[in-house]
Amino acid sequence: MTTLSEDDALRASIDHLRRQRAQKRGQVTKTQKKIQSLLDSHPDDWDPATIDELSEGLSSAVTAHDKLQSQINELLLDEAAYEQELAESEKHDDIHADLRLSLRRVKQQQLLWSDSHSLMDDMEYLTHSSDKTTPRFGLKLDSLFTNCRPLFNSSPTLRSHPVIKERIQTLRKALSQFSKIADEAASTPTTPPSSPVISTPCSHDKPKMAPLNLDIPKFTGDPLQWESFELRLKSLLIHRADGYSDIDKFAIITQAIVPAQGKTLINDKMKDGASVPDLLSALRQMFGRPQLVIPILVQRVMNLPRTNHSATSIRNLKERVLDNYRALNTHIGADLDKFMPHYIRRVFFRGGQGGAFAPPRGFCAPP
Repeated sequence: MTTLSEDDALRASIDHLRRQRAQKRGQVTKTQKKIQSLLDSHPDDWDPATIDELSEGLSSAVTAHDKLQSQINELLLDEAAYEQELAESEKHDDIHADLRLSLRRVKQQQLLWSDSHSLMDDMEYLTHSSDKTTPRFGLKLDSLFTNCRPLFNSSPTLRSHPVIKERIQTLRKALSQFSKIADEAASTPTTPPSSPVISTPCSHDKPKMAPLNLDIPKFTGDPLQWESFELRLKSLLIHRADGYSDIDKFAIITQAIVPAQGKTLINDKMKDGASVPDLLSALRQMFGRPQLVIPILVQRVMNLPRTNHSATSIRNLKERVLDNYRALNTHIGADLDKFMPHYIRRVFFRGGQGGAFAPPRGFCAPP
């Protein structure tokens, strides 16, 4: 019976790991083709579940690939072979980064496309409106302008898809035409009513246009931005809009909130006769509650790149983890333990088994 030498056993182990790595690279290549096929298809065919499935499959394959690559590097004794493996590994890292970027782009494009459907519905409503000189038309037009802003201000890369680009051009053209109609209506003198009309939020009237001389902050839907946005909005309502009626304040909040679901909530609260503090509390529950903030910050930590175990790399990693921990304290404060279960804290501070984030030995969670 022949016994393998130590060198032969080492080569056999490396060859075995390389075969396993080749399988993972094959999975990544298949995912790459699916992503390209998705990018070439019509946005109506972009199923969010399919995008999430591709993202999870890519993440799983890349994590397994990186683990195998690390094991191979640890077994290599020849310096030239190690450098060759390192160069090849960096090339595949670039491929993986490009694929993640492509998936992130198509996911953001899918959200833009989905949101644009309601914008097109509003455009159709304004197009077929029987009287384009009424306050209701002006309010609807202002709302459409506000809701179109995230689409118009999105990055050129997200707007590069031909169908999305065509839809943006259609909306811009319609808004330009509507604005001309609204300007003409505004320049036409009107007879003032014989008696004043008193409006309250509990009435079924739509809120008036917010005064143009106010610097109204905008909230686009990022839970991490809610805290600072709410402070700015409250400061505006207390100090600069103190003399305004509730219906005017509702109009200010309507202009400040960009997401469609937030505007729907505002309309519902107005019909129910809610007060401004009640509305702000409901919006905070929708956009700024701790349960929305925690998963985002935890995912940020889980997505941190691996360290190369150098002192600088470890210090940078520690600072980035601490930054996210401070952000949690800012949003949640003394109630951190109440909203963050123990298993999440373990993942947040120590990383999951085999995960991308694995702090070095000796790193301790903040007290």
